[in-house]
Amino acid sequence: MRESVEAEIQRIFERIAPADPTFKATSRTALVREPFEVHQDERIKQLVRNQATTLLGRESAIISSTAWMDSALLAATGIPAIVFGPGGAGAHAVVEWADLDQLERCAEILLKVIEEFCS
Repeated sequence: MRESVEAEIQRIFERIAPADPTFKATSRTALVREPFEVHQDERIKQLVRNQATTLLGRESAIISSTAWMDSALLAATGIPAIVFGPGGAGAHAVVEWADLDQLERCAEILLKVIEEFCS
């Protein structure tokens, strides 16, 4: 992935240069954050999904996101991880909130997951 991003940036520089003879640019990769994906057979995913279904009485949605989360760093070290939480809005904004009823359900689900995972 790193190589393809660096190559794309270089191609952009090469397209700009003919239009502006004074254009000179270089790039240096300072940080690489790998994409994050949870495989269907990960135990932690199955535990959370099963407990959520049991406690909510329905299957919860599985979604994707372009947001950066620490889960990718954990997964890169071999620690299985998922992203799971209550609904809300305004992440990192002046007004950020979580639905309190969903937060309570989330805590109950995670407690059951911890109990099952650690037994």
